[in-house]
Amino acid sequence: MRIYPAYEMVRNRAAAPEQRFAEAVADALYESHPYELRAPNEKDLNKIDLDRSLAVYRRRFASAKGMTFIVVGDFDPAVADVQKTARRYLDKDNYVQVVLVPEAKLKTAGK
Repeated sequence: MRIYPAYEMVRNRAAAPEQRFAEAVADALYESHPYELRAPNEKDLNKIDLDRSLAVYRRRFASAKGMTFIVVGDFDPAVADVQKTARRYLDKDNYVQVVLVPEAKLKTAGK
């Protein structure tokens, strides 16, 4: 049986006394609330279905429709063709919002 790195990592973490202590404290503070942030355990890893994961990924990222891309960098939007280039690669049908934030705006935004 091949042990995958994720399982090994989970087992090592579960064996660490400080991890067990942290989980006990979290249980006491949050009373095992379902929204409590907790690192995955072996049961969680066993629930992962690769086919379902790939289907969700493909469905969500098959198209960039409805997504917003923020382009940040050292460019002059008046001169650079950044928006046109971004649209060429990301969106040919204008379903994507491309927001340009030149570096100069970032420097003045904090003042």
